Formats: sequence, C-alpha cells, structure tokens
Amino acid sequence: MKSTELTNFEDRDRNIYRILYVLDRALEEWFKKNFDFSTYPDFQFTYLSFFMRIGLSGISNSELAALTGVTKQGASRIVKKLVSYDLVKAEKSTSDARLSKLYLTESGKLFYKEMDELTNELLIEHIKVVGAKKYHATIDTLIELTHYYQIKGKK
Repeated sequence: MKSTELTNFEDRDRNIYRILYVLDRALEEWFKKNFDFSTYPDFQFTYLSFFMRIGLSGISNSELAALTGVTKQGASRIVKKLVSYDLVKAEKSTSDARLSKLYLTESGKLFYKEMDELTNELLIEHIKVVGAKKYHATIDTLIELTHYYQIKGKK
C-alpha cells in the first residue's frame, strides 16, 4: 500500500497507535477497578512501571532511568512521588557517598506483592481470551520491539 492511500476501516483495527491506546486505557482502568489507590493520592498508572522495575532487589536511579527510557531527572521526579507514598526509600552507597540505591520499604513490599498478584490475575484473564501460546508470543514480540527501540534510542 502506498503511503498516500487511505486505509480501509478493517485495517484500522491493526493500527498500532489505536491498539496501544486502547490497551493502556484498559490496563489502567482494570488496575483502578481492582486496587484501591486512595491510600496513594494522585498515583499515576505510569508510576507502576518505575515501581515494579525497582523490584525486590533494588536499583540505582541511573539504572531505573535507563530501563524506563527517561532522563535521570524524570526518574527522580517519579521516585520522589514513590518516596512520598512510603513505597520506596533511597540508601546512600557505603563505598561512594555520591551514589544511592532505591529499595522498597516494608509497605512498598506489600504493595509490590499486591501488584504482582493483580498482574498474575490479569495474565490469567488474557490467556483465557487468546490462549497461552498467542499471549506469550505477543509478549515476546513486544519485548523484542521494546529492546529494538531502547537500543535505537542509545545510538
């Protein structure tokens, strides 16, 4: 198809922007419906990506920024929000006072466990809809595309 041609209505279902928009909205609505975020005022759905990347073993702010594809300053703004919710804490490095590592607080660990359980519920729901093989193939493809753009962004 030439780039100047209009797409047929049937092709619009395959539009990546539409797909990503619908999935993003649906996931956000699903999490808000299944978890009471009132304890965390102004909690943005995008914070989950950062929070889950910190994980149980911790991470530096630089690593977090690199993994999420944002600047260190952008990651720091979100980390400050997560700290204000008492979900994350920063600890200075014993070997280099300029460096700190981010860890989950005790309430952060509980929140992480709840988010992990919700994610597993969602995974089960998605597998019921499309089947395990298709679901995992889709995730594998999205991972490949994510890596492609992360590498491309570093060039």
